Amino acid sequence: MADCTEYRLAFILPESRQLLGIQSAGDLELPRISVPMWQRPAEQLTRLIEETWNIRTLVLDLLCDSPLSTPCAVIEVRSSSSKFTQLGLTTVPLENIGRLSLSGDERSALLSILSAATRREVLSHALGGSMKLKSGFAP
Repeated sequence: MADCTEYRLAFILPESRQLLGIQSAGDLELPRISVPMWQRPAEQLTRLIEETWNIRTLVLDLLCDSPLSTPCAVIEVRSSSSKFTQLGLTTVPLENIGRLSLSGDERSALLSILSAATRREVLSHALGGSMKLKSGFAP
């Protein structure tokens, strides 16, 4: 869809410091969702994720290596983990996510977030992250 932006979703489970992935052609990949252009990405991502998977979330960051790459939304999951497998999502360590889902820089940024000792460090990283924020994102 030309009038939408597709996002890869790096769902972070704060308690286990793992991600949610989906099985795709033998690999574990990040789920994807499309957001209408000219909308506020964080607001739309939160709304669409809740509508699609019934998961409450908080958008921490939008990682984008280049203007031509699919942005990766770093999202903290705020819902109970009991229903994820019923939704087709699998709890997975970062290193098990396929190489096509994340660039090296994105993987490093996620590792930094997952390694943060406290929620304050995670939010600090999100507000002053080392990678370029996707334009239009307002924390």
